[in-house]
Amino acid sequence: MATNGVKRALLVLVAMMALAAPALVASGANAQYGTGPTVWFDRISVPQGGVLNINSSGWQPGASIKIMIFSDPVDLGASLADSLGNMSTSWTVPADFPLGAHSVQLTGLDLAGSLVTVTGTFDVTPLAGAIANVNVPAGSTLPVTGSSNTEQLAMLAGVLVLGGAGLTVWSRRRQQIG
Repeated sequence: MATNGVKRALLVLVAMMALAAPALVASGANAQYGTGPTVWFDRISVPQGGVLNINSSGWQPGASIKIMIFSDPVDLGASLADSLGNMSTSWTVPADFPLGAHSVQLTGLDLAGSLVTVTGTFDVTPLAGAIANVNVPAGSTLPVTGSSNTEQLAMLAGVLVLGGAGLTVWSRRRQQIG
């Protein structure tokens, strides 16, 4: 059975985690996750002539979702969301499609019945064995990869480590006294 001191220490640890959690949830690329439709691909880089699988969720079941590819506009038509509000389709990138960054734009009704648009980006690369002459504009940067909330995860880990260390010290001192 836990003593009042142990209960108090656990309460402090839970409070510390509760204070750190909003910073983790309120920032980063996934801050909007679960609040509306999302789009993702089976890969972020596809060669000319390759197939890009486009996946999405969060749509009104049965909704017609308009699909557009941008930088060079390509209308892929529409796809229907299934009974769970999910949509999947495939697109074969033309062999002469421009290299570089492009985006997929999906427009349809979300779960609340509002017309919304979501966008995801992907890169088109040259065919394997092809020689590409890619002009990179001066001052351009590479895309950011990895987690955008690494700092928050590190902060949460630090809080948990400090809380665990505090509980260990407190428990040892209690044993020495008692």
